[in-house]
Amino acid sequence: MREVLDPNRRRKGDSVVFCHHVTITPTGARLDGPNPIKANRVLRQYDTKLQYFLRVKFTDEDFAGQFRWHRGVDGHQFVAQRVGGILKRGLELAGRDFRFLGYSLSALHTYSAWFITDFYAGAASPDGGNCQSNVCITPEYIRASLGDFSEVMNCPSLFGARMALAFSATDSTVLLDPSEIEQIPDIYSEDGNLMTDGCSPISPELGVEMNAYLFRNKARIAEWEDVVNVYQFRQGGAKGVVFVDSSLAGRRVMRLRPSQIKFPAFQSLTVEVANYARPSRMYLNRPLIMTLETLGVRCKAFMRLQEHVLRDSHAAATSIRDFIPILGKLGTQYSLRYVLEQLTDLQCGFRDDCSENDGIVLDDIFFTEMVQSVLWEILRSIKYNARIAVPESWTLLGLADNDNILQEGQVMAYIVDDEYKNGKWLEGPALICRSPVMHPGDVQMVTAISPPQGSAPARNPLVNSIVFSTQGQRSLATCLAAGDFDGDSYHISQHEPLFITHPHLPAPAAEGAADRHRIEGRDGTIDDVADFFVDYINSDTVGLLARQHLIIADQSWKGVKSPKCLDLAAMYSRAVDFPKT
Repeated sequence: MREVLDPNRRRKGDSVVFCHHVTITPTGARLDGPNPIKANRVLRQYDTKLQYFLRVKFTDEDFAGQFRWHRGVDGHQFVAQRVGGILKRGLELAGRDFRFLGYSLSALHTYSAWFITDFYAGAASPDGGNCQSNVCITPEYIRASLGDFSEVMNCPSLFGARMALAFSATDSTVLLDPSEIEQIPDIYSEDGNLMTDGCSPISPELGVEMNAYLFRNKARIAEWEDVVNVYQFRQGGAKGVVFVDSSLAGRRVMRLRPSQIKFPAFQSLTVEVANYARPSRMYLNRPLIMTLETLGVRCKAFMRLQEHVLRDSHAAATSIRDFIPILGKLGTQYSLRYVLEQLTDLQCGFRDDCSENDGIVLDDIFFTEMVQSVLWEILRSIKYNARIAVPESWTLLGLADNDNILQEGQVMAYIVDDEYKNGKWLEGPALICRSPVMHPGDVQMVTAISPPQGSAPARNPLVNSIVFSTQGQRSLATCLAAGDFDGDSYHISQHEPLFITHPHLPAPAAEGAADRHRIEGRDGTIDDVADFFVDYINSDTVGLLARQHLIIADQSWKGVKSPKCLDLAAMYSRAVDFPKT
């Protein structure tokens, strides 16, 4: 057992590592760990030196997240001194001086960053040259090794966002040869709008190898995991979504578009997977319900869905076979679902599964508390977030039509899950949207079609993903809360009671590049990125805008179409883009 729990006991290529954590509050610090965390490119490169890395989170005294302001204190100045001071001067801990290294975009949302203290290790030169022995590894050395950021150095937010690619939590898969990476052009509309923002094809051979890496340590493989062929990836300075294209069969190749390449990278040729297409369920939430109601959906449609979820949840408490699917969505990391499935094979179950003379009733404290905890979690999420499952609806990765089959307003989606184990093409009218839904045009109606017989998508469907048309003046993805194809997920529903009857025009396309703050007369430094980190904390109004939008929409007879809500939706869109603009 001691060997199993040893944080240094880790196989090369494993996706989970153990790192120390520090939580910084206005008056102190709390030390924790080493705790398991999903690995990233940098941690994998120095996987034998993890004791020199530190995950630092900045939060209020109650560890709740956002800093609270007091009228007697200049909150912005306090954050600049407390947070900015540590980011710029470092953190002394146990005799070691830890300095700011970088962050991922998801870490930035939680006010977290990576710090390291200097150490010695063998490493390649930052320009990709020969391996050097006993090199002093510093924050500057690691950042220089990530790639060439010269084109974005004068924009601190973009500089930080580009470095964030290397700190994204990923699984390491196939190491490519430079000759196996090809560049292809993006597709644009007649008006010059980008239609393939972030997606490109790979060969079937590469997809098979990636799956072998992704699922090599899994004891049990779901039916849909056997046919995964769409991936959200990181590779060097590129990011986005890749999908298997059967026309590339016969060789191992990855094709990249200019929209995917964010900066030149010298060293990393490994394909890293941040996510892959899976059949996730669609759930309602409070903003989406408010928007659907404004667009003509009747209230009783939501009430019926809620009653259905409550009825099924309470029924699952007395039947292990009904309980297993629910548990699988809440406790997959502990594999409890598979434990219960094995117990059912042994004729074990809950009260309704067993008779007096047949079966073993699982009524001890562990199973009782487990069922109660799951029910409480479901009820809490419904009460506070209106998180209600929708039948015949899914949340899927989006990508562009590479075969030019779809017309404007059409989509393709092929589902493989526990219900449709042999696969199913969605056909007919469908509602489509992307969370967070703020603007009334973020929800649209589309027509789902199956591909023509004999076509490439019909022979080799892109499983558990939504394929958008590249026809028309503007990509439909950009109309859905300013989405793209670099990893965004979209909701698609064929549950007719939720179909909107009063659609609204989409919000205007975002114009972010001109708004970026740039440094004049010099290149930016890591201190400028630290200043941006502080500005982000002081300017983080996403939650406030969302709450005000919901309140005003609820009070207005126009709902989310009221002028104030439209203004708030525009402000919200800008606030969401703040980490990159």
